[in-house]
Amino acid sequence: MKKLLSLLAIAVLAIMPQAYAGDMEKEATSNTTVVAYHADWCGGCKILGPKMKEAMSKLSPEIKEKLAVVKFDFTDESTTEKSRALAEEKKLTAIFPKDKQATGQLKIIDNESGAVLAKINYKQSTEEIVGTLTSIAQRG
Repeated sequence: MKKLLSLLAIAVLAIMPQAYAGDMEKEATSNTTVVAYHADWCGGCKILGPKMKEAMSKLSPEIKEKLAVVKFDFTDESTTEKSRALAEEKKLTAIFPKDKQATGQLKIIDNESGAVLAKINYKQSTEEIVGTLTSIAQRG
């Protein structure tokens, strides 16, 4: 069962748009998950994706190691269902949105408590995103 879920997660990551490629497709060794809410038709996502990719490239390897990244894709029914399965696998169903209006944002989640530690949207600068991710990764 665990192998099947891992394969499903890999399949979801494989269909992610290029803006979320590279460093964003990884697990982490900490208790923090960055959840991206994406849809191909979302204008905010088209702005946030490249900012997030740039922000991740500016983070130190030590900070990156502390952040897992998961992407929920609401582009269509198929990607939404795959994302719903990923949310179940990662125990993130409490924050899985009920509607598609949640796209164009990131939520940073404490994996142990499920608390939302921060929210990031497309209006924030790359530097603000780097600062938020760094401060959360260094907490505790």
